Amino acid sequence: MFKPESLKSRLALALAACLLLTLPVRVWITSAIFYEQTVGKLDHFLLDKLRFLKTVVAQRDKRVALVMPESAFQALYDPSDPEYFQMRYAGSGKMIYRSPTLGSYDLPRVGKNSAVPVWQTHTLPDGRVLRCVGLAFAPDGQQGTAPPALVNLVVAHDFSEIDGVRKDLTLLLWQTGVGSGLLLVGVGWWSLRRGLRPLEILSRQMETIPVSGSEELFSLPAPPTELQPVLGRLNELLVRVRLSLESERRFTANAAHELRNPLAAALSQVELALHLLEKDATPERAVELLHGVVAQQAHQQEVLDNLLLLARLEGGVARASDEPVEPAVLVLRRWKSCLEPAEKRQLKVSIQCPPDLPPLPRGGNLVDIAMRNLFANAVQYTPEGGEVRIAVRHREGVFRLMVENTNSGLGPEEVGRIFDAFWRSNSTTEKGQAGSGLGLSLVRAIATALEGSVKSVLTADDWVRITFEVPMNPTGQTPEKL
Repeated sequence: MFKPESLKSRLALALAACLLLTLPVRVWITSAIFYEQTVGKLDHFLLDKLRFLKTVVAQRDKRVALVMPESAFQALYDPSDPEYFQMRYAGSGKMIYRSPTLGSYDLPRVGKNSAVPVWQTHTLPDGRVLRCVGLAFAPDGQQGTAPPALVNLVVAHDFSEIDGVRKDLTLLLWQTGVGSGLLLVGVGWWSLRRGLRPLEILSRQMETIPVSGSEELFSLPAPPTELQPVLGRLNELLVRVRLSLESERRFTANAAHELRNPLAAALSQVELALHLLEKDATPERAVELLHGVVAQQAHQQEVLDNLLLLARLEGGVARASDEPVEPAVLVLRRWKSCLEPAEKRQLKVSIQCPPDLPPLPRGGNLVDIAMRNLFANAVQYTPEGGEVRIAVRHREGVFRLMVENTNSGLGPEEVGRIFDAFWRSNSTTEKGQAGSGLGLSLVRAIATALEGSVKSVLTADDWVRITFEVPMNPTGQTPEKL
């Protein structure tokens, strides 16, 4: 179907317009070349004949005549292809000889004052168009005492046939040009439809493939080379949009899940504190309740910050710093915040961090957050009197942080779920240990954002080991995306 607004219709119209506009030029050029070549050959033939006749003209005293055998003379009068020639005295114009094929008409005195051939196209009164060539010369082989005569010799040939052929050729060129143009437009339209079919398929897929709630991607059967990067980029953008939307939905659901009960509890405590103050009861209890509300709100603020960071990491909009950071500085700074809780729980701690480790070229801010959560998780969920081991290594361009702690009762299946958002083990819930279940989810999101990995295992001697690895020089463009 022809649609003027479609790309293939516009290309087809452009092709048709190009053929239509160039057709007169092509016809004119072809006709001009044919005319030039044909006239050139005719002129060459006439010049040869002029030279021949010049050689057979002789002067006897005052008389000038053609001297040639009778058979050659008769050959000049071929009725199927008549030739025309005439001789005059160049000065007086008196006719010497005129070919019978001219009838009662004379040829023009072409070249009567020129020793070199002169060309002219002449039309006789009866409509015949002639191509003429003539010159003036003195005949060779003069005999007698009369002075040499100057003769004007003109040779001509019928030009009407050539002119008619030229017109027929022009008409034929127009007819074949229009016919071939229509054929080319048809073939071009068919080729454009086939060539642009991948774009049509891609356009329909853009209208039908849902942005969310589906894993379907753009695809083409045997995509052209020019469309392969476009297809890959579209799929990449579609995946990013879906991840962003999924991250937003997850953030909304997580925020509602995490904040619903604490907000209700805080509201109840505030109402109870107000009730106690209105009854003139001891204010210490009301103050205690309000301090509890402040503590809950601080915890909820931390949860919200973690949720926001998790959503930004999963959506690919968090930024990684480009400032180099020493790993030893990060480890010491982050462990200081865990030193007091570790001492209260009487934990045995060992840290292995060589001082000559190369600095992290970028992403130090995110690695710092990952360390904070890994250290806090190890201290919080290690049984009292247990042990925590921290080891930092650099090998083959990879930064590795390994945190091990005494197991608090996790099984192999539970260890594999510790990175799920809001997941907490049954033993942790039963013991009433605080925590939101977001810390290790953040660690996994940071590792992914920095093109690294994080994994957890239960060792043979019943230790929980978490290994966090990120490349020192990632190959992707994560810094801009982050």
